[in-house]
Amino acid sequence: MANNDKDSVRREEKLRGVENWARWSNMTMLDLKEKGYWGIVTGTRTIGTTPATIASFDRDSAGAAKIIKGGLNDNLFKNVEGTDNPTDIWNKLKAVCTQVGQGVVYAGLRSLLLHPSASKAQGHNKPINLRFAEITGLINQIQTAVTPGRDVWDDIVLVTLLEGLPEEYNSKKDHILNQDGITLENAQLILSSEEVQIKVDHEAGLVPNPTLAVQGMGRG
Repeated sequence: MANNDKDSVRREEKLRGVENWARWSNMTMLDLKEKGYWGIVTGTRTIGTTPATIASFDRDSAGAAKIIKGGLNDNLFKNVEGTDNPTDIWNKLKAVCTQVGQGVVYAGLRSLLLHPSASKAQGHNKPINLRFAEITGLINQIQTAVTPGRDVWDDIVLVTLLEGLPEEYNSKKDHILNQDGITLENAQLILSSEEVQIKVDHEAGLVPNPTLAVQGMGRG
């Protein structure tokens, strides 16, 4: 692809939010790196002490801000319109897009795990082409919501595990899925603590023990 064509494609890619944050952020990062501006956004480039280096930094900082702001749709532009610092602009956009995005990832994974196209029960009722289209659509939705640097495999483990837990854990499920940046280790600690409390409640007779109920039914 010619440079002019590539630039045209990039100009057309406006950041709308969670659905295209991963693609937009990667493309914009490449643009910033090509022009030597990415170090300003990450804070790794120093300003310097001479008038010339300070002027150069200020000029490049304005250039970086212009590139980032130029790739936003109107709704997101309003969030950073009065901000000139490229680092602050980038971090604000990332926070706005990824906080919503993680919920989209969880919802997409849950839909994927429970989707009829992945079920043998559908038998011959669902055509192969339709199965491919539905599953591929869900995967694309998840991919566009996953932010760079996020390990989606941890999300897969988490959602699969939570889907298999009984209703007694529902409050903790919501708590975990609504936490920004939850790790598997933290989720395990929360659920293990809840498991202990549930056992105590069962032994105290505060709530019915479903395990004993099932065993009782089997004796009849």
